[in-house]
Amino acid sequence: MNASNAQLSLYHPNSKGTGCAIKMKLVPAHDFDAGYIAVTLAPQLSVADSETGERVYPRFDWDNALTENLAFDDLTKLLQVFRGESETLEDGKGIFHRSTGKDGSATVIRLTHHIEPTSCYVLELSKRRLEDGDERRAHFAFMPSEALGIEIAIEDSFGVLCFGVPEIAD
Repeated sequence: MNASNAQLSLYHPNSKGTGCAIKMKLVPAHDFDAGYIAVTLAPQLSVADSETGERVYPRFDWDNALTENLAFDDLTKLLQVFRGESETLEDGKGIFHRSTGKDGSATVIRLTHHIEPTSCYVLELSKRRLEDGDERRAHFAFMPSEALGIEIAIEDSFGVLCFGVPEIAD
């Protein structure tokens, strides 16, 4: 596998069909372009079914998934929540991104540490198209063990996010 195609994927389906899947892909810095982690959230489309005698697995809506690129500053703020230095991103306001591309959208990224009813970290992407106001949301709940793994992965990625992949001398 090519390292540039490597990504982390987690799936959280549920019996109500309100689950979500997340993919995270590390894009290293290159030349003068800073690196980032592309985060994609795909809401659950269907529930699992095994009553028909044939196992049907839950599906996720990758065609209409929400994707946002998280750069150095965004990732340091996520780490503050994962480490317990803050309960939410930017005091609950989240991080605001505005797209200058053809879709002309505004995205709010929120990460919140929840204690009740279950301890988890909820990442939410809310994207609104500026031309028509259409808004889509998706959220993924990290269990504490997943949050720990994500924290470590983000922290370990900072070298290549900032400086790219080191060249290996012959």
